[in-house]
Amino acid sequence: PLRAQTADMATSGVALETDEPLPDGTRVSVVLDPGDGSEELVIAGTVMWHRASDSDNAEVGIEFEKDGSADMKRLRQLIRGVKLSGEIHGKT
Repeated sequence: PLRAQTADMATSGVALETDEPLPDGTRVSVVLDPGDGSEELVIAGTVMWHRASDSDNAEVGIEFEKDGSADMKRLRQLIRGVKLSGEIHGKT
C-alpha cells in the first residue's frame, strides 16, 4: 500500500500527497479513516492527474467511482458534516 495524506477532498474525488506519483488512469482503492472510531471507508477511484508538490512528494488527483456503495454514501455524509461544522477529525 502507498501511504498518503489528503490535500483536498470532495464527494467527487480527492487530492493526495504521496511519496511517489501514480500514473494517470491507474485504478485504486482509497482507504480512509473517518477518525470517529467507525470502520474505514474503502472508495474505488481512478488517478486523473499527478504532479510534483511543494515538498519532495507528489500529488495525485483521484476521481471517485459513483457506484452507490455504502462507503460512498458514508463519505458524502462525513463531508457534508465537515462543511457544516468546519472541522476534520482523523487521518488518512
